[in-house]
Amino acid sequence: MGQQAHGNSLAVVAQPPFRAASVSDRLDWRLQLTIQKPRGPRNLPILGSLPSFRARPIEFLCETARKYGDLPYFRLGSYHAYLINHPDFVRDILVTNQSNFTKSRALQRARILFGEGLLTSEGKFHLRQRRLVQPAFHRDRLAGYATVMSDCAMRVRERWQSGSTLEMSDEMMRLTLAVVGKTLFSADVESEAPEIGEALTTVLKMFRMLMMPFSEYLEKLPLPSIRRFEKARDRLDRTIYGLIRERRKSGGYGRPALHAFVGARRRSRWRGYDGHAGAR
Repeated sequence: MGQQAHGNSLAVVAQPPFRAASVSDRLDWRLQLTIQKPRGPRNLPILGSLPSFRARPIEFLCETARKYGDLPYFRLGSYHAYLINHPDFVRDILVTNQSNFTKSRALQRARILFGEGLLTSEGKFHLRQRRLVQPAFHRDRLAGYATVMSDCAMRVRERWQSGSTLEMSDEMMRLTLAVVGKTLFSADVESEAPEIGEALTTVLKMFRMLMMPFSEYLEKLPLPSIRRFEKARDRLDRTIYGLIRERRKSGGYGRPALHAFVGARRRSRWRGYDGHAGAR
């Protein structure tokens, strides 16, 4: 909403939703942000739209896009947020001008779990990592992954009995671990699913605390929650690095994605560079 002065009073002027109807609109979307903030949902004092976003994030974003067009603005506490809701804008951020943007605090803080991996790295190092893993996502490999996913899903379905009650979060966790184990390592990790699932649950619960202001200092304190997080992270590391060691001992990687990753890593060493300290 905009405001116009009329003597001593203010008249509220309705600002239409911003929608990229032409090429010039699409090219000038960033200019819109320098002139005035686009329309968006009503922001509460101090909290902004944070309560609505936390309560039902997907519904909130879909409703915001539907009501306020391709570039809504809202606040999440002290953070100013823009919902990028047009493919040209997304490409502008992620491809054309990706060097002008950094990753969110959530991904920056995720380094405590993932290290300097493809998900969390920035700049030239991210580009190097992306090129190294690209063979693992070749069209032929993706078709193979799809077959593995279907087979795993069929096995899960066959275990379900008519009339039984299931905890779907546990079932989906087991399915996800089965797919990851087969596609990355050509290994069966379903037997470890309960323990791995418990570790993942602990890590995800802790992640909310790690997003808090000054959490960089909190994580250095000997708090019980921090110790549980570190123990869960170590459990996940043991599984992953154990699978990698087993594949190396066997002397053959077969066709899982790990084969492409290890091959790319060896090529990077041959070319004179090798990853980054702390990469997971």
